[in-house]
Amino acid sequence: HVFPNPITGPFTIERPVGATGDLVITLSDMTGSIVARLSMNETQSSVSVTTDNLAAGLYSVNMFGTHRSWFTKVIK
Repeated sequence: HVFPNPITGPFTIERPVGATGDLVITLSDMTGSIVARLSMNETQSSVSVTTDNLAAGLYSVNMFGTHRSWFTKVIK
């Protein structure tokens, strides 16, 4: 779960239901370039992402766990 969406400032990424262990999170622009890489350790329920350096547009949020991956989009 990502909120708020659309984003106007920092936004929050919540740990997906059923996700265990550490997660790697990438934020990519629509050209596929990774503009941010974050990690969420197994004790964290969410992470905050700053958007000061992001241009307006559509971004994909990819979360990779040990056995699963999750995907969503955000608009700035």
